[in-house]
Amino acid sequence: MQTEQQVVLAELQEELEAQGIEIVRSEQLERQDLQWLEEHFLETIFPVLTPLSIDPAHPFPFIPNLGFSIALELVHRHRREQMNALLRFPVSLEPLRLHSDRGRGLSLHQPRRRHRPLYRQALIPGYEVKGKGTFRVIRDSDIEVEEEAEDLVRLFETALKRRRRGQVVRIEFDHEMPQGLREFVAHELEVPEMRVSVQPGILALNTVSEIVSIDRDDRISNPIRPLSRTHSRA
Repeated sequence: MQTEQQVVLAELQEELEAQGIEIVRSEQLERQDLQWLEEHFLETIFPVLTPLSIDPAHPFPFIPNLGFSIALELVHRHRREQMNALLRFPVSLEPLRLHSDRGRGLSLHQPRRRHRPLYRQALIPGYEVKGKGTFRVIRDSDIEVEEEAEDLVRLFETALKRRRRGQVVRIEFDHEMPQGLREFVAHELEVPEMRVSVQPGILALNTVSEIVSIDRDDRISNPIRPLSRTHSRA
């Protein structure tokens, strides 16, 4: 099903581009895009990001349900020491950001080639990015309710807290992430290979709905207004 969704998305993107609406990749970024991206990163994204190193002294952090993270393979410029790190994106951060009124959207969860100077200079000084990739964790969110429970309110409160830390049932990886880095993340989260999915396009396709907010009234269908009760009787 996800493969079919990616195929449909590719077809829709071609039709959108014909109307001047694009979801741009690194090779399509223009000078104006890069300037806007750097300003947006420093003002909006950088203050809420914290790089987390992964080593014996720093265990793998908790990744919430539907949470996006960027995994990084780093190597020190001078000592040539290697290290893995994570950048966790807050849920409040919009994954697809619209650029002005030009009808161009940038996927902020994709650490493309031209994003590297931002990570290197602002977040991980002294290190080079050897490999990178985005992934999303999907956890078991089912709630089992005991009808004979004495206090249903307390039961639901406990169940909702437990649901946040439910078992990981699936990991979705960006196809650009190196296999070794994917295996590292899956191993740390104790997820078997059968529950790993590598996606060729955008993760979490529901975020593409942000395109609807582009100020293009000429591309929006006319609203369907229901008939009033009086008119329908007539």
